[in-house]
Order: sequence, then structure tokens, then C-alpha cells
Amino acid sequence: MVKCFNFEGSHYAVFQHLPLTLNNIVYSPPYPTELELAAALAQIVKGLKYLASC
Repeated sequence: MVKCFNFEGSHYAVFQHLPLTLNNIVYSPPYPTELELAAALAQIVKGLKYLASC
């Protein structure tokens, strides 16, 4: 989250730019595919490898 603020009784949150629309999020499947899980796991392993090298 970049910023959080209140204006005229409403709360707002500002996030960094994401290359997708709200429609993409609403109509996405509730569970990740095997390919999406593999991509996430690859990023986790890469991060752990980096931490282990410090």
C-alpha cells in the first residue's frame, strides 16, 4: 500500500500500479492453477536462495 487516507467520511487506499483490471480479479478462478503455483514457488525458492547467500 502506498498511501491510506480519509476524505469526507470515506476511507481510501492507494496501491502501486498493477497491470490488470478489477474485472480480471473478480472473474479469476478462486484457486491458482498448477502453473501459477509453480511460478509462486519459484519466486519463493529464489528468495530463500538469496537469503541463504547473505
